Amino acid sequence: IRRAPPRALRDSMRAFAKRTEARYVVYGNLVGSGQDQVRSDAHLFDDVRDTTYDYVVTAASVEQLADSLTLHLLADLGRVHRLGATRAEPLSARSIPALRAYLQGERFYRRTSWDSAGAAYVRAVGLDSTFAPALRRLSLVREWQNDGEDSLTKRNALRAGRLNHALAPRESLLVAADSIRVSIDPVSPPFDLVRRLFATVDEAARRYPNDPEVWLAVGEARFHFGYGALFGVTEQSVLNAFDHSIELDSAFAPAYIHPVELALNQRGPAAALRYARAYLALNTTDKAADAIRLAALLLDPRESARAETRALLDTISSTVIRNAWYPLRRWPDSAETSLRLLRVLQRRPRTSPTFLEDSALTVRIVPIELAYRGRLHEAYEVLGTQRSRLYSELTLLGAIQPDSANAVLSGWMAKGFLDVRYALPWWADRHMVAPIDRFRRIADSVANDAKAPDRRTGIYGGAAARAYVLLARSDTGALAAFLTLSDTLCRTCYVDQQYLARLLARDPARRKQALALLALRPSTVLTPMEIPIALERGKLEELLGDRAAATRDFEFVIAAWGKGDPETQPWVKEARVHLVALGAQVERR
Repeated sequence: IRRAPPRALRDSMRAFAKRTEARYVVYGNLVGSGQDQVRSDAHLFDDVRDTTYDYVVTAASVEQLADSLTLHLLADLGRVHRLGATRAEPLSARSIPALRAYLQGERFYRRTSWDSAGAAYVRAVGLDSTFAPALRRLSLVREWQNDGEDSLTKRNALRAGRLNHALAPRESLLVAADSIRVSIDPVSPPFDLVRRLFATVDEAARRYPNDPEVWLAVGEARFHFGYGALFGVTEQSVLNAFDHSIELDSAFAPAYIHPVELALNQRGPAAALRYARAYLALNTTDKAADAIRLAALLLDPRESARAETRALLDTISSTVIRNAWYPLRRWPDSAETSLRLLRVLQRRPRTSPTFLEDSALTVRIVPIELAYRGRLHEAYEVLGTQRSRLYSELTLLGAIQPDSANAVLSGWMAKGFLDVRYALPWWADRHMVAPIDRFRRIADSVANDAKAPDRRTGIYGGAAARAYVLLARSDTGALAAFLTLSDTLCRTCYVDQQYLARLLARDPARRKQALALLALRPSTVLTPMEIPIALERGKLEELLGDRAAATRDFEFVIAAWGKGDPETQPWVKEARVHLVALGAQVERR
């Protein structure tokens, strides 16, 4: 400043910028303007663009004038540089110290350094409690840190939503989207809110198609709530949103986290490994980094087999193992890596600080993971006759003797358990109308009780039972009955959609509609029914001419169940037959 010329003309400013190796120079005059006011005629010179921005600012004090001028400067610099986490845009705040803390948080947020980012956003909110963008960021940071289980996650997002006034349209849309998102119960989501969330992020993407954070918001909404025929979200469409964010800003670390799982499911371990390595190359420090680092080791066959990796699994924290298992849980590799991780958790001693969490996960998930790998009998041995959706699925897959299955399921129905609805397909396949009709009466009774807490389940269950009765009787009205089933009352009724797809596929003109149903994401952590659904999806893809997709699905069936129990082998054999046919077609062409 002392070396700056007294009268700052354009040429001398250019020379000054060169001499100090600066791109920008701020210069001007500061004078008293009467009535206890100060006034500045200020200028911002951009040496690269050879452009000057002019400002006239008046305030009650030098300090207030400096704050006001700073905001003007940031507004123009924000159109050229990423002053926020991902984008070039004007920023505004009532407090310059709050804005400074917010921008510090943005730098850490880009690298998923949640602890440091959270501390900066706390300072920003402490300095300006009405700073909605900082409140929104604070909510997002806590959500990443605590998997959305922290009450402050919801409170801060809702508070930002209440303060969603006088913000730039982009920021306003993102604040609105997050306030809607935290209001959605993930177990039983109100579909009107999910629809509003999708409409909000889609509008943001329409207005700001080149904004990486907007596409991250689209991906997050689809990833967490894109289930069911009502929205028609596929895993590929979720991955596409994250890919778009990464293409626009390859150094924006949050956009890489979910694609590790999505790419593994869609494109295989090599693709997932590329996302994982790109994420780790950004020197991220959040809790996901340790999990993705472990996942990357296990995705690499050379690293996975090393003694150092085996030793690491015995010493690394259970939290990291659980977080690494989640993106790998659907990987049908021959080493059964997902089961390997669960077995590590099972070996942890009772004195482990995470023993209860580890046990809760493994007791629930190990039998599902075993069934997913085609080890149906082993899954049944672990599961027993405890009431669960998996028991009905094992019955449907032929792993349980029919008489035993019928006795167990009838016993549950006698106690009025509505989740017996998952057994309706098994009874229908065996043309057993009586138990289906018995369940219908139970479900209708619950549906007619306005005070019943599970009334929605009763309404859906009764309608599904009527459809399966028609199917069991080979009645041509079954298709119409399945088409009337609600898209909003049951998120986990993917088998009902599978049976509907079968009925639709009988008509060549409706095969695309059937394929769309089979391409929907299952709204569960895991289910062995994904493998038969993949086979049926592959057959439709083959009929419709998408040989690459069909090949991928047939290969998935073989990888998942190739070494499975005898009951799984008809699916594997059929997949192999179709693969041979596809190979012959490719050769002839």
